[in-house]
This record gives sequence, structure tokens and C-alpha cells, in this order.
Amino acid sequence: MPASLDIVLSKGKHKEFLQQLKTRLEMFEAVDEVHYSHEWVEKVHAIMGAVRLVGMVFGGLLFLAALFIIINTIKLTIYLRHDEVEILKLVGATNRFVKAPFLIEGSIQGFLGGLIALSVLFLCYVAIITSIDLRVGFASLHIVFLSPHFILLLLLLSILVGFLGSVISLSRFFRI
Repeated sequence: MPASLDIVLSKGKHKEFLQQLKTRLEMFEAVDEVHYSHEWVEKVHAIMGAVRLVGMVFGGLLFLAALFIIINTIKLTIYLRHDEVEILKLVGATNRFVKAPFLIEGSIQGFLGGLIALSVLFLCYVAIITSIDLRVGFASLHIVFLSPHFILLLLLLSILVGFLGSVISLSRFFRI
């Protein structure tokens, strides 16, 4: 086997720099050939872009579905408590006082929905990670679950979706 040298570059290098480096390395007399898998890297980037696009489309559809479910749930709750709302209004309750429990309920529904979704996702992650072999040759892949900051962001977004669904339901019912 001929002697070889693997060069690993730090992240953030531009394509032009990599192409120039390949050209400069090929100019050395001691170098027979330089393998730079530019096409392979471009294909991986294209696949990752497609995966991101599909993920955003599914995420948007799930957002709309969750919003629709919360809107209708709060709407049904408002209709169920219609008599109570009317009595509160007759006694002198303000719109804010009447709306607050519905807004809190929608936020709690969003939080619990996000928490259940993350729990199911974590259980699937654990089931898949424990059942497959992550060694590829001498190297082993290290697949991690979502970062704590991202989990917190998802929970906050789920609370926001619940709150937004409540606001939309209440605006239709109270005609703000």
C-alpha cells in the first residue's frame, strides 16, 4: 500500500479554499493524487437540505393540526361553560376575568401536548439506539438526543401554540 496522508480541516472552510488547497497539493512532486470528495459532499448537503425542507413542511402541518385541535377544544369548552360565562358577565366580571382561565387552559394543553410528544420521541430514540449497532469499521457513531436548550424551546413553542389557539377561539366567541 502506498503511503497516504489524511487531512482533516476545521469547519467553516469555503469551497474555493478547499479547491485551491487541492490544486496546491497536486503541484507537489511527491503527491501522486489528491482525493477530495467534492461531489459526495455536495450530494450529502443536497440530501440534508431536502431532509430539512421535508421536516419544515411536516412541522408546519403538525403546527396547524395542533392549533386546529386546541382551537376546537377551547371552543367546545367555552360552549360547555356558556351558562357560567353568562352568569359571570351578569355579576360584573370583565372580559379579561372570563378569558383568563381559557387562556391558561390552552397554554396547559399546549405544554402537555409538547411534553407528551417529546416523551414519545425520547422513548423511540432510546428504543432505536439500544437496538442498533453504531459501529462503522473502527469508528463508532455517537447519536445524541435533542439538547436541553432545544427541548426548552420546543416546550415554550408548544405553550405559545396553546395560547395562540385559545386567543383565536376566544376572539371568535367574544368578537374582540
